[in-house]
Amino acid sequence: MKAKKILINKLVFYVVTFLAVIASLFMIATTLTGYSKYRYITFHPNYLLFFYLITVSCILMVMLWYLGEWFAKRFTGWFVAFVGIMSIPKLILIAMFKLNPQSDMYSYSVLAGSRANGDLWSWMYHVGVLDLDNIFPHVLHIADFYNILFRISVNSNTVVQYFNVMISALTTFLVLGLAARFFGRRAGMFAALVFFLQPSWYLYTTLIGIEPVWLFCQLAGISLILRLFKYGNFKDWRLWGDIFLIIVVLFFAENIQPLSVVLFIAFFCFIWFRFHEGRREHLAIGVTGTISYKPRFVELWLPKIAIVLIIGACFTLRQIQPQIDRFYFGVPIASNNVGEAYTLAVGTNPKTHGVYSDALINRIELFNHINGKSEGQKFIYFNSVFKKQIKDNLNYHHVHRDWDKFVYSKYESLMKPAYAFTEFSENTRSNDKQKQLIPRQIVDTATNLMTAPVVALLLLDVIGLLSQLFSKKENSKTAKDRNGILLTETIMLGFFILFFGVEVQGRYQISFYIPWIFIGSLGMRTLMGIIGHPSILDEHDRR
Repeated sequence: MKAKKILINKLVFYVVTFLAVIASLFMIATTLTGYSKYRYITFHPNYLLFFYLITVSCILMVMLWYLGEWFAKRFTGWFVAFVGIMSIPKLILIAMFKLNPQSDMYSYSVLAGSRANGDLWSWMYHVGVLDLDNIFPHVLHIADFYNILFRISVNSNTVVQYFNVMISALTTFLVLGLAARFFGRRAGMFAALVFFLQPSWYLYTTLIGIEPVWLFCQLAGISLILRLFKYGNFKDWRLWGDIFLIIVVLFFAENIQPLSVVLFIAFFCFIWFRFHEGRREHLAIGVTGTISYKPRFVELWLPKIAIVLIIGACFTLRQIQPQIDRFYFGVPIASNNVGEAYTLAVGTNPKTHGVYSDALINRIELFNHINGKSEGQKFIYFNSVFKKQIKDNLNYHHVHRDWDKFVYSKYESLMKPAYAFTEFSENTRSNDKQKQLIPRQIVDTATNLMTAPVVALLLLDVIGLLSQLFSKKENSKTAKDRNGILLTETIMLGFFILFFGVEVQGRYQISFYIPWIFIGSLGMRTLMGIIGHPSILDEHDRR
């Protein structure tokens, strides 16, 4: 029975890893071809410079490995100080470029500011401030979270900007801890450095996007999931405390980013198909605090039963979410299927290549402002429009047989690392300069500098994944590597497949950052081992 279980785990691992290799190569291809299709009018691709910068980025990755190795041999406080010092330029950017939020960030800012001033959600609804946000309740959740930040400090967007700088630094330490737990301390330091210094992410965290909090929730969820394996029985109150915290973290992540359903699937697969990491894993803390061996039943089923309970609780909360929102906000909130129909209607639209559709929004906006229509009638109409759009989109793809071309072009839009530069420029220009074009030199430089490191990181991902397809000696080190890869590649594949159907924007590629960074750290460790770096081989043997 045990041998059969191990065989199944290996089969699942190799299949998922092979699919992850294909996904990584696909993302490299769409990044390279999408480079020449950057939407900003003053951008002109320079292929020679671009490939030169990719080479430079690869060299910088090696330098970051050696820097990480230096930090790995020393007190962690040195790395904490480094992150603190390197966060100062972010504060300077915030001081130099005053925020003038646009699009989604405008909604977060206006709604949070209004609520912090004492305005009721019901009042904002009646005067039309909410507009269509009651069919996208995650906007209300984000605004309400920012409202809390405003209330405990001052009502200013700068508070959120400073908060994002802080939370991104804290997330870096979570990356360090988790990557080190799976792949060793040097790889963990490298992962943390790449995560913190990735150009697009570094710039984006100076704005008021919710993604820094969302990534923090992802990593906090992973940390809590790993704690499930240390408990010896179901009577330990700390186990139930962790289960409760996991539900809170995942439910909060789902509330601010509906794509978080992928995390539920990834955690379930990880719990059920992970590899045992040796005798140490079988030690557990009992109710009395004593160390003991787990009984076989508990060893095998406690984490599995726990994750089923967690997913069941989150799924139940998801179903009653509209009722919770209606009670909390005191305004009409559409059912989940309306928002889901919208993202599929946009995500499968051949005219916009799966990106935001002005025509679709304008159509429902017209109906939204018709007097005498109840919210129930509006929601029914919106849902019918979205479903008809989905049907038309699917018919078009079926007739033209263009699913492959459509998905490829859609990923070209998604895999544009210059999203951060676009978001930063659009959200920091004053109203009288919104229509002015940014000089070509600035656009070209920013696009090249932000795209090349992503290609280099994806190349490391391919190396890291391919290294796992070759047979290795079975031991606790190999099991840790496999578990780290299994968890992160499942998250990556989940988002990779999900984006085939839902709406995409450049900033949505942030969903891939955790798996990219983790798998890339193993790729760099593998690469340094191949070229004969002695300390890497010694460190790997000691883990």
